[in-house]
Amino acid sequence: MAARHRVPAVYPLRFMAREGGLVSYGVELGETFRARPSTSKAMEKRLNATLAAVQTVQPALTKFYNSLSDEQKARFNSLRSVSRPTG
Repeated sequence: MAARHRVPAVYPLRFMAREGGLVSYGVELGETFRARPSTSKAMEKRLNATLAAVQTVQPALTKFYNSLSDEQKARFNSLRSVSRPTG
């Protein structure tokens, strides 16, 4: 909409700025897929730690969820669906 009305705007991707935007921010998508090995190892380590944490707390959360009344479960489920991004 900003481009259509020729209003300067900040865009998340570089090609949008090349097409007439004022400036872009964020990463260059091509660089995202050319991560250095050390970066890839760090990401892998972080993902493994996150997975281990989820596996550690999941039994306790399952036990807690099962202890809720049907009304509490319904409320919890409605909150969970609101927090999920759509699309």
